[in-house]
Amino acid sequence: MTGNIRLFIALELSMKQKEEIALLQEKLKLFNSAVRWVQMKNLHLTLKFLGEIDEALIDEIKSIMNDLVKGIEPFDFSFKDLGFFPSYSSARVIWLGIHKGLENLRELGIALDKELAKIGIAREKRAFQPHLTLGRPRKSLNNEILLNMETLAKGFVTEQSRASGISLFRSELTRKGAVYYLVHESECKMY
Repeated sequence: MTGNIRLFIALELSMKQKEEIALLQEKLKLFNSAVRWVQMKNLHLTLKFLGEIDEALIDEIKSIMNDLVKGIEPFDFSFKDLGFFPSYSSARVIWLGIHKGLENLRELGIALDKELAKIGIAREKRAFQPHLTLGRPRKSLNNEILLNMETLAKGFVTEQSRASGISLFRSELTRKGAVYYLVHESECKMY
């Protein structure tokens, strides 16, 4: 008998990128403590959030991931520019945008969405916008705080990471936040 597990597919960041981003988060924390910041160990770039998925589909998901990356050349990506979802006036997510590798990331995210739909995983309703989640405000942040955060992060650009594969993670929600477990890695075959 199988059950449902919470899954997502992501690109992992280099340790250097994680350290740079964690330093930025430390500076941003000075503006407001009402933000639940993503821990350094959990920083990743989500390509496709699968949600609660029947465990019986895991082998098919792995196969799709393996097939998809066969023809992809590794590429570099980096982050810049602080932003807020869904909007500046009602920020529920604080994020970094993509500096390098945007088109590669878009193509990868769209291809994953399309291929996973073939096994019954719901397609995204919105266009894929690659980003890195830094934190989630616990309560509404005023415009002055957001402006100060934006100003502090102006000109921030991370080192590049090499995307040489994609990873499937299981996400377990706990009182202390989400815990991620690596389920599978698919490496690009074109080197």
